[in-house]
Amino acid sequence: MNIRHLQWVLGFLLGLVLAAGVLLTPTLVSAHAFLQRTQPAAGTVVAATVGEVRLTFNERVEVRADKIAVTDTGGRRVDRRDAHAAPNDPLSVAVSLPELSTGVYTVRYALVSADTHPVTGEFRFGVGVAPADLLLGTAETEPTGLTPPLLLQALARGLILLGLSLWLGPLAFRLSLLLFTPARQRSRYDDFLTLFEPTIVRWIWLAFGLVVLGQLCLLISAAYASAFGGGSEFLQPGNLLGALTGRFGTLWLSRLALLIAPALTLPILSAELELRAADEEPIASLSGQRAWLLLLIAGLAYALVTSISGHAATTDPILLSILVDWVHLVASSAWLGGVLILALVLPRMIRALPVTAQFKTLLRIILRFSALALVAIQLLIVTGFYQTWVHVDGPLALGQSLYGGTLLVKLLLLVPLLGFAAMNRFWILPRLVRETNAPTAQTIQRLWQTLWGEMTIGMVVLLVVGLLTALPPARTVVSADAPASAPANTTIADSVTLAMNAGPTLVTLTIGPTTTGPAVLNVTLQDSAGGSLTDAAVTLRLTATNGAVPQEVPLVARDGRYTGLGELGKPGHWQLEALVTPRGGGTDRAVFNLDLPTGGARSLLAQSDLAMNQLTGLREHQTITGSGAPITTDYQWVAPNRMHLRSEAGSETIVVGKQRYDRPAGGNWVQSVWPEPAGYRWPIFDNASISNEVTLLGRETIAGTPCWVVSFLDVPSGSRMTFWIGVDDNLVRRQRMFSVGHYMESTYSDFNAIPPIEPPIP
Repeated sequence: MNIRHLQWVLGFLLGLVLAAGVLLTPTLVSAHAFLQRTQPAAGTVVAATVGEVRLTFNERVEVRADKIAVTDTGGRRVDRRDAHAAPNDPLSVAVSLPELSTGVYTVRYALVSADTHPVTGEFRFGVGVAPADLLLGTAETEPTGLTPPLLLQALARGLILLGLSLWLGPLAFRLSLLLFTPARQRSRYDDFLTLFEPTIVRWIWLAFGLVVLGQLCLLISAAYASAFGGGSEFLQPGNLLGALTGRFGTLWLSRLALLIAPALTLPILSAELELRAADEEPIASLSGQRAWLLLLIAGLAYALVTSISGHAATTDPILLSILVDWVHLVASSAWLGGVLILALVLPRMIRALPVTAQFKTLLRIILRFSALALVAIQLLIVTGFYQTWVHVDGPLALGQSLYGGTLLVKLLLLVPLLGFAAMNRFWILPRLVRETNAPTAQTIQRLWQTLWGEMTIGMVVLLVVGLLTALPPARTVVSADAPASAPANTTIADSVTLAMNAGPTLVTLTIGPTTTGPAVLNVTLQDSAGGSLTDAAVTLRLTATNGAVPQEVPLVARDGRYTGLGELGKPGHWQLEALVTPRGGGTDRAVFNLDLPTGGARSLLAQSDLAMNQLTGLREHQTITGSGAPITTDYQWVAPNRMHLRSEAGSETIVVGKQRYDRPAGGNWVQSVWPEPAGYRWPIFDNASISNEVTLLGRETIAGTPCWVVSFLDVPSGSRMTFWIGVDDNLVRRQRMFSVGHYMESTYSDFNAIPPIEPPIP
């Protein structure tokens, strides 16, 4: 089999791999552990009899007994140091607590995910304290950005990737000279291999040192994270040895064991090559070939364990993902390692040959490496596509996370990298072949320039990939009741967020927890231009329908929001009235209605979408209020593609399929073509799929029809919506939208009772 046949076989096999991934990979995949919820909820005030702190993740995590710490305001640990996997809940870990006194408590955790990445973070909760005390610090549940453990991980993985390139690249280069060259032609490379093989050994020694250094950095990163993000104790022997437990420790020690092969083989091979050079013996021998083969097998095995230690180990289907990641890693190492050898070693080797043999040997070697690089690039494109597909939820996700942004940088760097490779393959190499008998200095110079360019960008790519493998992927598992667009690194606490206008000010109120008892109340204010109001006076009045005395809750301004602690003592209907007085202005009020405890409402919203989409006719009366006068419009729809619009000012629009007819107030009809190629379509209701924070607020009666009142965040627009959905038929009777600078209210009627909509008569 020659190398061209190998390209076709590999292309076919990788096509099968890609097809299998398309068929087997689920819509939502996990490749990193994220905290989904906590008990107690982060940022809430609870009773003293908590009993335990529980953390629930989107995948299994490993926990050591002392790696969930609960401390009081003085930094003293109050937990029982018995962190453990929660019984009957494989996704949760817990630590026991004694009876707690009044105060603020910080929970810190240092765990290990199934892909061996450290999972660290902290959050706070209070026991009988004022909100101002509770919020004296972060309420974040996981650190964001480039933290020291993550940067140390990225450095470690970058060193390991560079080491693998210098390990597998020269070996693949040597193998390509021997494996795909007919036996009668191998003598052409004898002089070159005599010089090249000792150099390979020296480069693999360098690779060995880089990999060992990377292993040490990886261990220090794990120890740093397990020490709750630093501290003088993280380098203590006990902490380092503790980091070697569990899955991380098993894989770390496995990789260390694989380094025994090069550690024993390289000295023997170096000595053998020196003896052969002195005695002028033939290059190849049975023992020598076994040594080279052992180095290659050890490098491939090390790459495989590296893949098992990364994101692929938790990406379904796991075996396929590990195989694809391993092929990607080996192919990139062979290509970039070969480029390093060509750019840094080949010129000196060629100059050491007899002058008459220099150019022909150079040409043969470039031809061989070009074929090897083409195979590697084919593998990288297919496997890279698979990895991007399973880890990034669409092109927009590239700009919505640190992982996506880093991947975008890598993809952008691949453009000039592949450009240099293409220039070598399709321009410089053919010129070298044409100039076999009389090579020009210009062609040779351009060859070295493109190789140096390829090598330089390749080194930068390795650094970027090191960071990429340390970051959580852009696509993650979300909770069963959260939309796919919900951030996976956000704690899903028992809270609800509502919005309402108080005059020109948009008031957003967050209540948590939404069970009965003490609750933290957070208010943010935005003016009509979207700017934050931080100097207003804000008070909340809480009124229960059971006749209890209303509570006045003053809110304290802190970090751009207003916070207070209210007592939602009994289940039932509550009215929360926000009184907002901007500096130098009058007082406006926003009224929120809520039934406690709240329940999940996503299924109700989905049933409403289905019912609305099955209608054949619908009327909407819409009023938009902004900075100017209210705008009122009346819409009529007839499925599947007809609409009649009348504005309060007297203008009309009729749309039938691809034809549009407009008539200004008192004017004549003007015909035009609807801009969408498929024509106008009946509006589709898909709120359940694009919403977040869906909450059932209670029941109200609209025009004699009992309705569920559902609130949610419309993710694409960022607006807060409230729907009144019929209890018996799931049809929307009223809709309100609260957004920066304007407010919209719609009422729906005439379900399936709209007369036919026809084009106007001229």
